[in-house]
Amino acid sequence: KIPTRKGGDWTDSTIRDILSNPVYIGKIRWNARPQIKRMINGEMVKERPRAEDPIIVDGLHPAIIDEETFYLAQKYLAENPSLPIPTRYKVKNPLAGLIVCGICGRRMNRKPYKSGAHDTLLCTGPTCTNVSSPLYLVEEKLLNVLEDWLKKYKVKIMQQEAQGDNLEIDIIKQSIDNINNELKTLNKQLNSLYDLLEQGIYSTEVFLERSTLLNDKITAAKKDKKELENKLEQISNREEGKKEFIPKVENVINSYWSLKTPKEKNKLLKEVLEKVVYAKEEGGRWSGKVDEFELKLYPKLPK
Repeated sequence: KIPTRKGGDWTDSTIRDILSNPVYIGKIRWNARPQIKRMINGEMVKERPRAEDPIIVDGLHPAIIDEETFYLAQKYLAENPSLPIPTRYKVKNPLAGLIVCGICGRRMNRKPYKSGAHDTLLCTGPTCTNVSSPLYLVEEKLLNVLEDWLKKYKVKIMQQEAQGDNLEIDIIKQSIDNINNELKTLNKQLNSLYDLLEQGIYSTEVFLERSTLLNDKITAAKKDKKELENKLEQISNREEGKKEFIPKVENVINSYWSLKTPKEKNKLLKEVLEKVVYAKEEGGRWSGKVDEFELKLYPKLPK
């Protein structure tokens, strides 16, 4: 077994990078990962994404692999792309796909340690300054923050119920009542037109002109009413969904620690959370600030 330069194991990504590096066929690759700058949360962040069309030119060094073998390897790599983690491995991170770096916006990953130390949650951005934390601490704090959020959310729902119906719902209901009154008036006017036509007061031409105008108004009013009714139904469903969301979060809090596998925990969290933004400015085992990080939850509230 041949170790890496640092004595470690070879990773899939490292091997793929070696196989796809044109330097081994006597080429030089430029601009493969150009540095770009972006403003995120008011701060300048430097990133180095992989370029889709890097510049490849002939180098001065000799090739150690013939081009036929190299391009055969590229064909094989293209036909056998890396599989997503769920396909290749069991889920080992209960927070997989949920935690987002509060500095660069990347999804944060679990880093295991063979020495017996706790797994770490970290951002893999090459220039990101977000500080990592032990995974178990992030997991514990997430559940605590979720419980605090639920308490505030319950109070908010109770206040809304105490104040009566949602203001937006009240406005829509009043608008529908106004349209119903308008429709009554318009239909009354339309019936009067028929009476005036039968009495010979209105000619056929005048009747048709005025009835067309009234029918257009009735059609427009019915359309407005239908749109408001649809909107009222959407809002009512959303408000009802907010109430139904409470027992879902309670179930997460009450049953999370009884689940046996990271996969089960991950699935449960994703039922109520879109994402969780993680931010930590400083840390380290000797800093005394190992658990001083911020988590901002984005629950899956009905929209």
